[in-house]
Amino acid sequence: TTDKKYLKKIIKIINDEKIDYILPFNDFDIKFIIDNHNILSKKTNFFLSNEKSLSLSLNKILTKNVLNQINLKNPKNFKIDSVKLKDFPLIAKKTGNKDPVTKGFNLIKNFKDLKRFKQNNQLYEKFIKGTEYTTDVLCDKYNNPVFIIPRIRISTRAHVSDKGVTIYDKSIISDAKKIIKKFNIIGLANLQCIKMNNKNYWTDINLRISGGIPLFIKSANNFFDKFYKALNNKSMNFNPKNQKYGIYMSKYEEVV
Repeated sequence: TTDKKYLKKIIKIINDEKIDYILPFNDFDIKFIIDNHNILSKKTNFFLSNEKSLSLSLNKILTKNVLNQINLKNPKNFKIDSVKLKDFPLIAKKTGNKDPVTKGFNLIKNFKDLKRFKQNNQLYEKFIKGTEYTTDVLCDKYNNPVFIIPRIRISTRAHVSDKGVTIYDKSIISDAKKIIKKFNIIGLANLQCIKMNNKNYWTDINLRISGGIPLFIKSANNFFDKFYKALNNKSMNFNPKNQKYGIYMSKYEEVV
């Protein structure tokens, strides 16, 4: 997406294939859309959140500020020079304010690790030991949630969900509604949190498709019908009864 020829190639594909809508699949896509929004909007349509929300979601520090505004818990931040022994273990991850690649993290167990993983544009936060959830959502063009489906990330590979199971969690769905409203979410998004001692600690707001999209589609009744209606400006309501829980996903490598 940073190649100088990329925009020209994308526009050619849009014209040749008569592309109706663009949706981001990763953080590179989001940054590309933000940087080229005016040009792309003249060629095709978007089914995604507005530029301000996209920018907020890419910057982990700004994301945390927004979460604090709506009183949602998130891991405590630390300045690297004020870290004490009792604060370990910590998580170090990129802030996203310069580099859109924010996947992954380093677990810091002691001062030796802290020195080894010290970098610019990095966030240091408290490690939360709990159950990791991703909540996939679909919203219409009026920011109304159509589906809000939490799933436990049973295992991950390369920081993408490898095995998962959908589950009904009233508190996560309630929090997700607040996030949807505050971030003015349109289209597909995935919201990540860690549940510890029955409390949700929100870590990432990704305004794009998730790696667990097959499980999301399988767990949402009439997904494509609702998706099509959302594209065509239909206003819809959220109903948890339109969702399936206890649905498992396990990926495999075809070559293996």
